[in-house]
Amino acid sequence: MKTQQALRTPYYREISGRIVDSIRAQRLLPHQKLPSNAELCKQFGVSKITIEKALKLLAQEHLIYRIPGRGSFVAEIDSFEHIKAQRKGFIAFICPSLRSHHVANILTSVEEYAFAQGFRTALCLSRGSFEKQEKIIRSLLEEEVDGMIIYPTEGEYYDEAILSMTVSRFPFVLVDKKFDKIKASYVISDHSTGSYEGTKVLLQKGHTHIAFISTYSPEGTSTIRDRLAGYLRAMEEAGIPLSTIQHLILAGFFEQFDHPLSYNEDSRQIITEKIKDFLWERPEITAILSMSPGNFSYVAHALKQIDPLRALQTEFAIFDVDEDLDYSKTPLLIISQNSREMGKIAVNTLMKLMQNPQEVQSFNLPMIVKYI
Repeated sequence: MKTQQALRTPYYREISGRIVDSIRAQRLLPHQKLPSNAELCKQFGVSKITIEKALKLLAQEHLIYRIPGRGSFVAEIDSFEHIKAQRKGFIAFICPSLRSHHVANILTSVEEYAFAQGFRTALCLSRGSFEKQEKIIRSLLEEEVDGMIIYPTEGEYYDEAILSMTVSRFPFVLVDKKFDKIKASYVISDHSTGSYEGTKVLLQKGHTHIAFISTYSPEGTSTIRDRLAGYLRAMEEAGIPLSTIQHLILAGFFEQFDHPLSYNEDSRQIITEKIKDFLWERPEITAILSMSPGNFSYVAHALKQIDPLRALQTEFAIFDVDEDLDYSKTPLLIISQNSREMGKIAVNTLMKLMQNPQEVQSFNLPMIVKYI
């Protein structure tokens, strides 16, 4: 059974560290043979795989040398100063998918900054499944990953694996999402202010019937909840009656479908029809806040089916647009996150947690609101 300290520090590193301590204290002398793998397994109460990883690390650091058929031996060591700098491992980035350029940019930044600090990055896709996300986390703990950066599956709840890491203080950082009921480090964007400012731009252009459309429920994700709060604040400040505002909101019908949502033609058509019904019954809508480029594609398709002219006349504000994409309808109001900065801060925060598990931090980055 691993101790809490072992959950924070991969066990094979803890074992290699204890062997280093024995070498440093001269309990193990140069060219002395180490106990056999079986004896080390018994001594430390771990598997052969864990012992093999510990010995491999020591060999990479030139603290031991191995002779096939004979075993492992202590090397001649001039200095221990280089050891800590070389003791690097790998971290994991867990996310539902890479369909979003926003998530892909976070990953790119995470890999870049982790590599600069000597860590490899393993990519794990949860496919939007809570069950798979939990299995991935537990598997990574068994493989003794050094830390995790998690873009959580959309939903109201966190899984038991995340809760266990919080209790044991295993180093992990959430990106783009936070959980209100657990104390964990996170890096998010100020979605409420971004949505508020984007809605105000549309109001200032004379739009009063601005729709808020999201396939995900505000109750199910902090991102949508915060964006809805910003939208409501701007609309209420503009004097739009609450009954009118509520009539303009479509959010949360994702839960009607299997999770994760399959991206086949049938499911796409179901979503499009739902949005089309909503827009057909509200011809007064002249502007729409769309929660993602994918969400926008459904809305645009639904509008074209209703009336191609109306589709051209409706103004959009879209979250998380990749500015490099070619959109036929310009100018376009975008509300974007600084994805690369989010990845950089997540890595730096994770590195601090590896050194001090008590150092829980939270970051709320400003969003970018502009026309492209």
